[in-house]
Amino acid sequence: MKWTIPFLVLIFLFLFCAENKSVIDELDLDEVSNLTKKDSLYASIIQESDNTRKKIEGNIVLLSKFKDLTFKEYLEYKKTFEDTTFFNSIVDRSETIHDNLVDSLLLIYKPKIDSLIVEHKKLYQKINPSSYFRVEFAGIKKEYYSYGDGVKNINIQFKITPLKSPIHGGSFSYEIIPKVTEKAVADAGCRFSTYTSRPSYYYWEAPYDIEKEFKQYTTAEIKNKYDFKYTILSVRYKGKTYKSLDLYDTIPIYMETAIEKDTLSTTDYASIMQSYYNIENASMLNIIFEQIEKEKKKINPTAYEFEKIALKSDSSLK
Repeated sequence: MKWTIPFLVLIFLFLFCAENKSVIDELDLDEVSNLTKKDSLYASIIQESDNTRKKIEGNIVLLSKFKDLTFKEYLEYKKTFEDTTFFNSIVDRSETIHDNLVDSLLLIYKPKIDSLIVEHKKLYQKINPSSYFRVEFAGIKKEYYSYGDGVKNINIQFKITPLKSPIHGGSFSYEIIPKVTEKAVADAGCRFSTYTSRPSYYYWEAPYDIEKEFKQYTTAEIKNKYDFKYTILSVRYKGKTYKSLDLYDTIPIYMETAIEKDTLSTTDYASIMQSYYNIENASMLNIIFEQIEKEKKKINPTAYEFEKIALKSDSSLK
């Protein structure tokens, strides 16, 4: 027993000495083992320090700068940013900064953005095929084999209602969705090329999957059991064809999202400012990163500089 206390003291001193070594000092295997047993985060810190020491080897200025930064201090520095409370405080502060910044920028850019949205809404309405006609399921017509009661094929009828008249044809796709499962079980596409100035009815032969789904039901039963989801693909109007695919090339995604809303939030405006006017300061993510960097530098400037070098590539140090 008389050896136990001195032995524990020795272990403590050994660990204390290792923790208080400079991050530019190379640890032996026993020191590495003892530190990683005390805290698993030491494993990545030791590896990072080892790699950084090799990067700055021969640079007497950098070596002298980091000689007083200990492994223990660097561990405490790293752990600060793993704390949820600390990170949440950064986010809260960043939100305030972001909102204040956006508010000040909106005084300049909101009228411009509102005008842009009006212009894009007009363009969207002009080139969006969905603006020109609406589709509704109207019924089915079954054809039977002459020699029996089996269903030979099914024709499915849709009602096409022009929203801007007249149209000279168009195309659409549809999905059939059971109301019970709300998961599509079949889909198909339809095309028509006739002059249409008023609600009109068209028949298309149903593909096999749809025939299989509908052959046992009447029109009324289908309307009761299924929903139809339509995508208007194209339309011919006043000698010009508009395609849904053209929307992606003409209307930016961030603007398409904005023009579908009645009102825009501060975040929506910030997104447009960043995307259209390239105002990076309006990015919430950028502000969070900036605040984290400021806090890191404030908490331990030497550890911050060491970490920055650790994250740099070898070539950038030359």
